[in-house]
Amino acid sequence: MEKHSVGQTIAALRKKKEWTQVELAEKLQVSDKAVSKWEKDDSYPSIEFLPVLASLFGVTIDYLITGATKSEKIVENTPKKVEEEILADDPRIKAVIHNGILHIDEILVSKNYKLIRTAIEAYPICQFELNYVNLQNAKQMLADGNWRDLFRFAVDKGSSRLIKFVLERNVELCEKMLDGLCKTMTDFAYSSTLPSSGYNGVNAQYLRLRKSPNAYFRPNCSYEAVLKFIASCKQQILDDCANLYDKESKVAELTKEYFESELEKGNTEIVIIKLCVRLEAILRCDYHYEGEFSEMLNEYCSKHGREDDGWGYDVEANFVKYLHKLRKCRNNIVHSERTEEAMTIDEIKFCIEYICRMG
Repeated sequence: MEKHSVGQTIAALRKKKEWTQVELAEKLQVSDKAVSKWEKDDSYPSIEFLPVLASLFGVTIDYLITGATKSEKIVENTPKKVEEEILADDPRIKAVIHNGILHIDEILVSKNYKLIRTAIEAYPICQFELNYVNLQNAKQMLADGNWRDLFRFAVDKGSSRLIKFVLERNVELCEKMLDGLCKTMTDFAYSSTLPSSGYNGVNAQYLRLRKSPNAYFRPNCSYEAVLKFIASCKQQILDDCANLYDKESKVAELTKEYFESELEKGNTEIVIIKLCVRLEAILRCDYHYEGEFSEMLNEYCSKHGREDDGWGYDVEANFVKYLHKLRKCRNNIVHSERTEEAMTIDEIKFCIEYICRMG
């Protein structure tokens, strides 16, 4: 029986849409070389691309990965759901901003990824960022000759010298004062590490849970360096949210009962493929691993694997072998080229039990 090729399926669907590889790559925000490798079955698209590909081509994920007849029906002229427009001044966002800083834990309660993304992109998440925004606004006031608002800024800062220069309408000295405040900001960042104290408490606990939480800043560091680190923190939050929602949407129906039922029906290939879907979503969301599925699995196994304790056969100690075997069997199913790799029913049952316990 000829095995289904995901790459050939993508190529056929792309040609039906009359898209070039470059055009498809642009829609997915990947390189055209990546698309070319997929279509040649030299590599396999990461799990997160499958829903996007299915949506672009108007097919189901099952059709992409198995070519199952029951999934072959292409949805034509399906009306697209109109996305909710969310603005930065949305009341739901305003409600979680305190003293000018967005409280991450409060905005995450919404479970609305677009709302969270808009909020995090639009508002500061720490005192340093808030100070920077205020200083940039003050510099713009100076450039516009808006002395009234600049005076209010100087009063809020409690800077008698800046108040004096504003009242004198002294542009040069005001510029020097504002530049000095920027220097004070970076000195503050240097005085300790971010996010432990640089976030000034409000979001520190959440941000310390990042994969690499500390960034050390040397004397005379630029404020751009600090802002770049803060931007990476924001992106990490958005990535975590995207992975969480991605996981929830993918594993909602991929329960232990579902796998056992499909296995009992003899649908071993579907079980193997969808076990890998659940496993990859867990590795990205719960363990914050990145990269190709094989890379994430290697990282997980190297960190959590253990040797047999010598007191007899320990099946738990062999999960590394079984998970890698599962991945190889998945590749055998979705790629046209096959290797001599197969799993017994007992090994699949073990993987079902283990992966469903992971998350």
